Amino acid sequence: MAGTTIPALLITILLFFFMGRSLTAAPASTENIQAIINGIEGTVNISVWALLSPLLVIVLAVRRTPVIPSLAAGIVSAGILAALIQPDASISSFLSAMQNGPVFSADTEAVEKILNRGGLQSMMGSVSLIIIAFALGGLMEKIGLITSLLEGVIKGIHTKGRLVFSTVSSSIGMNLATGEQYLSILIPGQSFKKLYDKLGIDRKHLSRSLEDGGTLINPMIPWGVSGAFMSSALGVPVIEYLPFVFFLYLSPLFSILFGFRK
Repeated sequence: MAGTTIPALLITILLFFFMGRSLTAAPASTENIQAIINGIEGTVNISVWALLSPLLVIVLAVRRTPVIPSLAAGIVSAGILAALIQPDASISSFLSAMQNGPVFSADTEAVEKILNRGGLQSMMGSVSLIIIAFALGGLMEKIGLITSLLEGVIKGIHTKGRLVFSTVSSSIGMNLATGEQYLSILIPGQSFKKLYDKLGIDRKHLSRSLEDGGTLINPMIPWGVSGAFMSSALGVPVIEYLPFVFFLYLSPLFSILFGFRK
């Protein structure tokens, strides 16, 4: 995968470097930054111990602990730390923050925007979209619609270049149709793997094509699982960050170009 990732990454770094040098925006005021820092410190108690909860979740994930116990451990540890770090925290305020996000009163609107966010309700739009994407993708897979379409594509493939191109294109099409990156990897992978063996092509090219056309494309799709999550987490619509995801454009392109290389 380094054959497509490294060139795409280097070009992306260069593009951002030159874009950054061409910006004429005024630098941020240090006074405003300090005012925000002071506002946060005056509203909540900041402690390095607060990092223990996300660190615990990361450790459990690395150890391949099941999702529900990992999240439960993160929630319980966060509640304990909240009680220790924030003296005015209560069980009711903790449960309310989990559902609707915390509510703090600060001197400036900028500080309130930073602190008063999160909660389960803030993610319901993205969660609903993800559930629909899973349901639609599962339905299309169950009735065999996608497999039937790919079978027609496979019949006309006789070269490495066309095979790689078809793999990347199928993964992209699967992303657009279902919004689900796992299906965009699983179904084309199952459909094309025997053809890679038949043409004597190492399956590492299949893996690379599925990665570039499946995983990397999903964040660019507004109704995709990754796109919905990133848009919600960043607070930026997919359509607004779409022009700047150079790496996501370049990796599939290099994968196709290298596929035609003898």
